[in-house]
Amino acid sequence: MEGFYKSNELKDLITHESPIVALKALFHKTGVMNLANEFADPTMITQIKTVEAAIGNDVVQLEIAKFNQSQIRGYLSEIKQYQKMADSIEKNLNDALIKSGFKPITHADFKRATLLTPLIIVSMITFPHWVYTRYPDGKMTPREYTRNLGIIQDMGKIVNVLEREITSIIDIHTKLPK
Repeated sequence: MEGFYKSNELKDLITHESPIVALKALFHKTGVMNLANEFADPTMITQIKTVEAAIGNDVVQLEIAKFNQSQIRGYLSEIKQYQKMADSIEKNLNDALIKSGFKPITHADFKRATLLTPLIIVSMITFPHWVYTRYPDGKMTPREYTRNLGIIQDMGKIVNVLEREITSIIDIHTKLPK
């Protein structure tokens, strides 16, 4: 878990619910929630809270797992809207900093602060499927994964978002001072 937990803590945490542990670490151990609060980023804060509520609620997980294509595309379009909003915030923030005599925030620093929101949105869409695809007698069975299911219809779009965001993360991290 990338150093977020001690080995004796992991012994009790690693189960079939390990993705829950990973998501909680992403939000709280990495400081993402602190960044969202610091930047007063309502989209990021809302998405984190939505994902946290979903990962602990079987009913919500099942609803999300059964999203149709329109619902998934709605969440994916939030990513585009968020990115436009983040670009605008960065410009306005830097204009305000310069007018106040402060040094502008670098693009890399701002990007690091806002980069995880798209991944959080995608995690909310994909998270419920980690268990439903494994058990033939569960609340949602592998047989329900047909071409009519939103996650199947839009898997290519989801993968494209992930590839773009992972590339951004790699780009930012390769530009960090050693």
